[in-house]
Amino acid sequence: MDKIILNQYQSYYDISEKKGAVVDFLVGKINYISKTSANLEIYEEFSHLYEEKSNILQKNCRE
Repeated sequence: MDKIILNQYQSYYDISEKKGAVVDFLVGKINYISKTSANLEIYEEFSHLYEEKSNILQKNCRE
């Protein structure tokens, strides 16, 4: 179940990144995954992706 959730939102992440869209809604999804995930590695991997995206967006906004 956790892997399916991760893959589903990973797809949204990839699509959003290609379109240059802001993916703030993922914050809530990360929170949901962290509460429901029995596999901490999945949560850590997903939250890392979000942090990476956030850093790119913040850097782009500053420039």
